[in-house]
Order: sequence, then structure tokens, then C-alpha cells
Amino acid sequence: MTLSKQYFQDFPIEFKQINPEDFPNFEVDEKVGISPNEQGYINDALQENINIDKKNTLVINAAVGQGKTYSIIQIIKRYFEADKDYVIFVAAPYTSLVQQYCHKIHEAGIPQEEIYSYNYIGNETHIDAWDCHIQVLTVNALLGNPGDDAFINTEEKRNYLNYLVRKCEQYCRKAVFVYDEIHDAIHNFKEELIFNHLEMEECNSKKHLA
Repeated sequence: MTLSKQYFQDFPIEFKQINPEDFPNFEVDEKVGISPNEQGYINDALQENINIDKKNTLVINAAVGQGKTYSIIQIIKRYFEADKDYVIFVAAPYTSLVQQYCHKIHEAGIPQEEIYSYNYIGNETHIDAWDCHIQVLTVNALLGNPGDDAFINTEEKRNYLNYLVRKCEQYCRKAVFVYDEIHDAIHNFKEELIFNHLEMEECNSKKHLA
């Protein structure tokens, strides 16, 4: 069934702008506006404006259907192929999306053995997370949110993150945090959880929020 466009002519579109003045207590670069290509995708323009050698927090704000997830995966690939040694944490809002991200990252040309899935945690596997440069997990797990049914995150999840933090410190490996679809996980960024992220950020991190 195809609906005529007339049904959407007066339909309100919710759009949240993010501006430097929204962060008065932080050092913020100028806002950069990018335009999609003729096909409506932002990847080419976005990659031109991202310097992976610069330590910062980058927020990507774009409309649905402009290829944000594809662009994020291309950024991940750039870090993976860089000369520097990175651990790249890719945080999805839902457990159901973890395997999809693993599959898409592998499709982008990154070997399967370099991708550690959240689904491995607590299961019998001989895969060492430290041997994988890309960690795909949920925002809940990364920020230590146990959900509504528990007081703290499971011991397996805590051990997994603490292990990677120790290894990063031991080998001076830099960490990159990529939060995709962050609007669906914004409830995790609360006072009692954000310190878990700040503790991991001591690995000399870079963050990308989409």
C-alpha cells in the first residue's frame, strides 16, 4: 500500500539542533555544516571533516536515511586501518542490534577475528577480547547500566571492561568510543553511570556520537 505525499504535507518534523553555545563550560570548535550528495547521503562530506588523529568528542546530527550508520562504519574502518594502535568500542542501543553491527563491520572489509561481540561475554569461547581491535557491545554494558532488575552489572561484564582498561594502560593503546543511535540510549547518561565512562576515557580516548 502506497500513501500519497499529501498526507505528510503538514506533518511536524522534530529536529534538535546541537550548537556550540549549548556547552558553555567546554572548549568547543565551530559547528560544521555538511550537505548530502546527489543521492542524499552524507558519507563523503562527513569523512572530509573528520580528523582521526585529533582527540575530541564529535556529534553527528543528520536526518533519517542519510547514511549515518554507514558513515560511522567507514570511520571505524579508518581507525582500524590507521598506523596507530586503537581499541574501538562500538556501542549499540539494543542487544538485538549487536550482531547486525558485527555483520556490517565485517562486510566493510574488517576480518571477523578482529571483531569481539558482546554476545561472547560470559559464554564459553576461546576468543580473547584483547586480540580484537573492535569491540561491539551495548551502551548499557559500556556504561555499566544493570537495567531495572539488578543493582550492578554482571561480574562477567565488569571483568571484561576492567580487563580491557588494564590492557590499554599496560600497552598504551588508545581507545575510540562510537555511540550509534545515541538518542535511543540517552537514558544511560546519568550521573551515577557517566563516571564509568570517564574511568575508561583515561585510555586517551576519542568519541563519536551519532
